[in-house]
Amino acid sequence: MSECPNLQSCPMLQQATKSLPAVANLVKQQICQGAYGDCACFRVFVALGSRAIPVDLYPTQHERATALIAEGIARQQRRPGLLPNAA
Repeated sequence: MSECPNLQSCPMLQQATKSLPAVANLVKQQICQGAYGDCACFRVFVALGSRAIPVDLYPTQHERATALIAEGIARQQRRPGLLPNAA
């Protein structure tokens, strides 16, 4: 089973581990160590880097991830010196 490349630095998972460790463990087992390609946090990570993942973005919030990605790309286009995926 493959593991999310952002597993160790995912802000959402780090915050969940502190506040809801049982839930974080379940998310880690079911999503981060398997179906992470369907994770909204992973989508933001791929498009914008780990720092762009809000701590309150849940793996199922795909519409929010799409909006965050669009906003991040628009911001990068307005500020050409920014590098994508700056983790």
